[in-house]
Amino acid sequence: MQERLYLFNMKGKELEKIVDKYLRSLEKYCRNIPGSFTVEDIHELRVGYKRLRAFLRLCSEDPRARHLEIPEPLSEVYRAAGAVRDLQLFISNITLFAKVHFLLPEFAKCMNHQLFKAKEQLVKKIEKVDWDKVSKSIKQELPSHLGDSIIRQFVNRNVAGIHILQLAAEREKDLHDVRKKLKDLLLVNRVFEHDWGISFPFPPWKNEKQVNVLAEKLGEFNDECIGQTYLYDDCSNNLPEDENEKLDIWRRMQADLVKQEMKRLMQAVQQLQLEAIPVPVK
Repeated sequence: MQERLYLFNMKGKELEKIVDKYLRSLEKYCRNIPGSFTVEDIHELRVGYKRLRAFLRLCSEDPRARHLEIPEPLSEVYRAAGAVRDLQLFISNITLFAKVHFLLPEFAKCMNHQLFKAKEQLVKKIEKVDWDKVSKSIKQELPSHLGDSIIRQFVNRNVAGIHILQLAAEREKDLHDVRKKLKDLLLVNRVFEHDWGISFPFPPWKNEKQVNVLAEKLGEFNDECIGQTYLYDDCSNNLPEDENEKLDIWRRMQADLVKQEMKRLMQAVQQLQLEAIPVPVK
């Protein structure tokens, strides 16, 4: 990759505007969710959190912002929303499995009860968030500005992490770690293009679409892995014998699917091409 010189410098006030925008969006979906729990609202809440988290990770590359992070009450909302989202997705897969293969009525009933409890927990976590306090906590740790060197350092740290995983990846967790690093790079790229209306100064890819597709496939694989764990949930205990036999069939099918997808994605990750950004010579 040829050396490129930029003089990017975003002031602290502009950084605060991004935080304000993302927090307003998160607060909006937190108001909408109780009572409805639509898949769309849950999704938008989690995506908004990830965008804010990626942006703060970028800013925290500045040594003066090393304590910058999302406050725990909001992180707890994200985790609780994740539990609801994962159960919603898995229950929809139970319905699909019933249409194509077998009904699992007792298992479905138990999982729906778990979803009900997860929704209750999410509401409790939302009610505990003090949005003014969250905003103040984040803003007081923001750096005074965001410049070339910090952006380059963020990109190169993630690229280096991915390169290491490309050399040694052999577990599901390795694929999940690659996905997280790719998503951070893609989400920060989005801040520049969609929020600031400028091109990302240091893209480490030649083909952004290819990176996006791989990140999405890795996300789908993560969902399949979560689904596999639910097949061994406590809800699978004490089922009627015939239903347990049907669940065993699904377990074997899911295990084969995860194994095949893991092999395919390992190859795709090996072929991924990302380049570190050279440091300009002064």
